[in-house]
Amino acid sequence: MANGISNNIVLANAPAGSGKTYRIKSDISEYIIKNPQDKILCITYTNRAADELLNGIDSPNVYISTIHSYINDMISPLLKKQEIINLYFEIYTNDILSRLKDPKKEESNTKYKEKFGDISIEILKQNIKAISYNETQFNSLYYGGLSHDDLLSFAYKVLEKYPKLYQKINRRFKVIIIDEYQDTSPDVFNIFFNAVKGTDVKLYLYGDKMQQIYKSYDNELNKKLALIKQDDRKIINHRSIPAIVDILNKIYNNTKLDQQHWDELKNKQPDFKPRMIIAQLNELEEVVNKVIKQDSNTLILYIFNRERFEQIGAGNLFNAFSRIKKYGYGSKVSATEILLNDDEVDNQDDLLKFMIIMYKANIYWQRKVYGAFLKKCRDNKKIFNVRFLSLNSITDKEYLYKLWQKVFNKFNDANATIGQLIEMMNNDNLLEKNFIETVNDDNVYSETLEVSIQEVINLENSNSNPNVSTQHGVKGESHDSVLFIAEDSKRNAPRIYMYDFFRVWSHVEFSLDEFENFYFDYTIFCKEINNNLGFNLKDIDKELLDRHKWFILEKSNEIIKKYEKNEIFNILCRNEYEKFIKNHTCSNAKNCFKDSIVANVLSAYKLFYVGCSRARKNLTVFIDKDKIENFDEAFRVKAEKLGFEIKKSSDI
Repeated sequence: MANGISNNIVLANAPAGSGKTYRIKSDISEYIIKNPQDKILCITYTNRAADELLNGIDSPNVYISTIHSYINDMISPLLKKQEIINLYFEIYTNDILSRLKDPKKEESNTKYKEKFGDISIEILKQNIKAISYNETQFNSLYYGGLSHDDLLSFAYKVLEKYPKLYQKINRRFKVIIIDEYQDTSPDVFNIFFNAVKGTDVKLYLYGDKMQQIYKSYDNELNKKLALIKQDDRKIINHRSIPAIVDILNKIYNNTKLDQQHWDELKNKQPDFKPRMIIAQLNELEEVVNKVIKQDSNTLILYIFNRERFEQIGAGNLFNAFSRIKKYGYGSKVSATEILLNDDEVDNQDDLLKFMIIMYKANIYWQRKVYGAFLKKCRDNKKIFNVRFLSLNSITDKEYLYKLWQKVFNKFNDANATIGQLIEMMNNDNLLEKNFIETVNDDNVYSETLEVSIQEVINLENSNSNPNVSTQHGVKGESHDSVLFIAEDSKRNAPRIYMYDFFRVWSHVEFSLDEFENFYFDYTIFCKEINNNLGFNLKDIDKELLDRHKWFILEKSNEIIKKYEKNEIFNILCRNEYEKFIKNHTCSNAKNCFKDSIVANVLSAYKLFYVGCSRARKNLTVFIDKDKIENFDEAFRVKAEKLGFEIKKSSDI
């Protein structure tokens, strides 16, 4: 043990383009050749990633699974135990009571009463005979169903209650691999840290912190990760030519993590030097058209915003999903992530999962591949009435054919809405009752059901063959030519302060670790102040200000003193505190001890890197001239230092 971290844990940094999946496969293959009797567990976060890893690995001793599937399999034998059900109520009773009192939940509460006679904590305790994994993004609180996220946190509490369960991991496996460690929650880390502690089981973490856009771990875990032994193998970028790799290394700014050029690409030259087009925003369309004319296969990268979806003809669909509370600002899953995920197995939204299946089923139907079509339906028995698909007589088959032909006529009707399709299929008994109840629950999807089916088709066509994407789209996606649109996302989730990042980046030299360390430290300070106040400063009013003004002033001076030599703080935050010190108003106070601007700039930093990393050969970045006006010269110097050529729209 070293500083609380086992020496049998290794972190393998694998930046975008470094061939992480190939590296994992190679490491697994090499290990099983040397140790044919040992068993290996490889944890991923999506079925797609699991399938990719399984391809080419043919060994009964290698178990590859999504984290949710593995955890569910491990704890499921315990979920009928009364003490586990009691634990469930210990954790979720307050949430249940809030739901019982919420007038917005009246409809679902009424449904429960109709089914069981009444509803209360006591009745729920009587009716819940086992806890289960709900396989969705949300808990079924009244039925003991755990969501994706809560399955993991609940599992950790179960293992803490039954620590012998750790032996189910460390006695079975000699090697454990966690893919995309940067997206791993503290609970999952703790499960595997505890499982390998004091054993000879090796735990390998593969991933890249630069690709962690959403907060998945806290400062304590960050400190632990910093203590873990690093894999010291050379990092080779197999995706991009040297001109791009050199820029990526300079953005990362950590020589220990520099990527090496791949021998097969070391002599490859771009069609043009990596460039930044600095122009007026109203010139963007002109620039896009010019770049596409040069290379029609250029990938256009946007932030997670409406423009990306409007360009592919799915703007209303995006608007509808973005206004659903569970995908709103601050939620762990955004509307964009849901919409970009074209895998019905992994997609966490029930309605969109249905539409993806219908999109694929329509392709089978039009091609007259009826066997594949029926299999697609039968594989999704939670959505489709599979009993109705089991009709065997000639007459029944003819009837069924006509029924589904009517469905796909509606699906391909340019004027038909999602709601009209579902209503028709429900009337014809083609859909499961529980699915219909989910879609209609509390009118969550009321706006989405009014959207044209054609927008779903446009979206899935784009997902199948993307020419427009986002900086943080599907991991691993790359194109020979990329046009990166540098823009802010300050009104819509996720918040991305790209030009605030450029402002800091133009004046300060920093690495990802240095920026993250400041962010975590600053976050802790801000949290302590808000905790001491007993309320969040964003909620301050005149009465609270009068009561706490001198404390806020004292702490404002303290934080300025604490970070007086930190250039990131001085550029991003200092002015807000000085404004309050000079003028003690509520509006000024609300901008103090708020870590969001640092978090949003940090996310922009990561997205800038990830966006540039998607280019294999040619990279163009569009910069809004007006937004860099106050630091134009410093920005140009920094960009050229990194290897970019500065251009005007007329130069391309």
